[in-house]
Amino acid sequence: LCSTGALVINSALDREKVPNHTLIIQAQDGGSPHFSVQTSVVVQVSDDNDNAPIFSKLVYNKTLSEDTAVGTSLLRLLATDADEGFNGAVRYFIIGGEGSQDFHLDMSSGVLRVQKALDYERTTSYRLQVQAEDSSVLAPRHANATVVISVTDVNDFVPVFHDSPYKTYVQEGMPPGPVPVITVEAIDKDSGYNGIVKYSLRDLEDRGLKDLFQLEIDSGELTVLKPLDRETTPMYVLTVVAEDQGGRGLTGTATVTVLVKDVNDHSPVFESNGPYVAHVTENRVAGTEVVRVSAADGDEGQNAHILYSFHNNPRRHKFSIHPHTGQIVTTGQLDRELVSEYDLVVVATDQGIPPRSSSVNVTILVDDDNDHAPDFGTGRYSVIMYDSS
Repeated sequence: LCSTGALVINSALDREKVPNHTLIIQAQDGGSPHFSVQTSVVVQVSDDNDNAPIFSKLVYNKTLSEDTAVGTSLLRLLATDADEGFNGAVRYFIIGGEGSQDFHLDMSSGVLRVQKALDYERTTSYRLQVQAEDSSVLAPRHANATVVISVTDVNDFVPVFHDSPYKTYVQEGMPPGPVPVITVEAIDKDSGYNGIVKYSLRDLEDRGLKDLFQLEIDSGELTVLKPLDRETTPMYVLTVVAEDQGGRGLTGTATVTVLVKDVNDHSPVFESNGPYVAHVTENRVAGTEVVRVSAADGDEGQNAHILYSFHNNPRRHKFSIHPHTGQIVTTGQLDRELVSEYDLVVVATDQGIPPRSSSVNVTILVDDDNDHAPDFGTGRYSVIMYDSS
């Protein structure tokens, strides 16, 4: 305090430490005796925005499940500013971080909420950069912090067989198994136990197939345990179930069609066990149909395609057989008076590898045609007769 009565500051003031000062001022004259008077002066320190906001934590951590509802409050940020008025009024902002649009930060309260549906399979964690800023008009101050949000998986995906329906082939007559047939695969987009898939076959026991097929629970490998017979069952349609190991145990299904491939294990069988007996009249023109033989084969494809032929026989040249139809026709005129009966052997051969065959006897009887006039053995007969007298 100088002689002029002016009050001056000797050192810097700090409102945050001492917001006001109360001074006792005394005025004294120079007479003798001295007379004086006192008064009190209160000095209030006005605020300067010299403090930035301070977060209660530099890193906030929060864990939540991916099915957390939109609008759910996750946490509340807290930052304090030692200033007063606008200089100490804190506002909150998200200023960075991938996926920050999935959240909303209330500017006034600092409450962080879910703004969009979360998906663990899309984003497993977020790292948001947040800022607290005072409301100073001239020179606002701010502070930064980080919010780390970890998303936990919910079992919300079912296992999916992308290659279903499956089709595979197994050769019949394979030796007792297990014989690998096909490996199926289902994908579950969840994680952990929610995404671990176990495989099984549905209704095997009810269909009597439990001892025939087996599915490995972890790998999805389908095997055949016993030899198959195409002629008994040419096709099996199986239902495969994939179940994840999450709490709800979600499942997906696929169909596997097992087609049994043929093996040439059947010989042709003639419709008639034989022999075939046929008649043809002598003197008929070449190409006259005599009989048609027919055989069937329990296999399929080339294994069941039958060709007909004659077994080696000196008399077979009088006849020909169509290799595909089994039709037997004459190759020329027959003469019953020379040969009245032909005994042939027809062979039916399939086209499998190796081929199988069977044979049947065919008896052809040549019927008479009235092609001869009566014939007196000689042109002249002599008879001697005696007179009885």
